[in-house]
Amino acid sequence: MRGNRVEKLAGWVLAFYSRYARFVVLKDLESYEESIIRERFQEALKRVEAELGSASPDVRLVIARRAVESWLLADPDAIEVVIGCKLGSRIRRSLERPEQIDKPKGLLAHLARRGGRIYNPGLSARIAAYLDLDLARRRAPSLNDFLKAIAQGGQ
Repeated sequence: MRGNRVEKLAGWVLAFYSRYARFVVLKDLESYEESIIRERFQEALKRVEAELGSASPDVRLVIARRAVESWLLADPDAIEVVIGCKLGSRIRRSLERPEQIDKPKGLLAHLARRGGRIYNPGLSARIAAYLDLDLARRRAPSLNDFLKAIAQGGQ
């Protein structure tokens, strides 16, 4: 599910529930209030349950604090490797709590420009390939929540 309309969730689940017993929904918080996202999520679940009853699949919501780009910011070494530019100590300190950065995508774009790069999905993928997951999970709790949610899918 892409976009910012959590209410689309019911349609996706109803369309695919026969093929999947479990769904993990990842939603960027961005500028929304978390309570509003959770409320919309619960409304969508109620629509699914009204339609499917006891056959409803397991649907879990994970909210990325501000945006998934905060997860990439959790490992400054990975950023340095990919953009080819050293980050100063002030920036490194700000990245210790990446989920508190208001516009993580904007900061990544700024850092990429400093290294002569353009921020795009390919750059994100390259940073993710170098990411120290243990460090990122500690610094970005919503990443840890997401990884736990998808790992529990096979159990």
